Amino acid sequence: MEQLDVWEEENILDVMSNMMNNQRFADVKFLIGKDQKEFYANKIFLQNCSELWKTLFYEENWRQNVQRIKVVEIPSIEPEIFLQILGYVYLRRITLTKENSQKILVAAKELQIKGLVNLIKNKQIQLEKNENENEKEKEKDKNEIKKEIEMKKQN
Repeated sequence: MEQLDVWEEENILDVMSNMMNNQRFADVKFLIGKDQKEFYANKIFLQNCSELWKTLFYEENWRQNVQRIKVVEIPSIEPEIFLQILGYVYLRRITLTKENSQKILVAAKELQIKGLVNLIKNKQIQLEKNENENEKEKEKDKNEIKKEIEMKKQN
């Protein structure tokens, strides 16, 4: 009998998006930043991308904690950065900019999310390369304009 594997990417992403930061389905509550902004998550997704979380939640299960929701305080990470990290954990999507990539990298290292650390390092190299190419292109354009001006002066 022939087997057909079907992957409905949009549907799965919709399901994952609905679970991300949803208090109703969460078993972990994060208090992020100095103001302790609340974020909600699921242990099963978190522990699949971080040794830190795997250890934390594995030990928690053996202690038979009666609390339904595990509360984790992380004052060192800004809420906007943590939300980007949750997006990576759940959807493997993240928006990196020149402004936020270093903060996300530091947070990913703190949270021991190796896949995200490697992704950011690679993207930072790519961003720097693109930036250098843009600078070279601008310099080339400036030189061409100077040549045109010089030619006009000579005529």
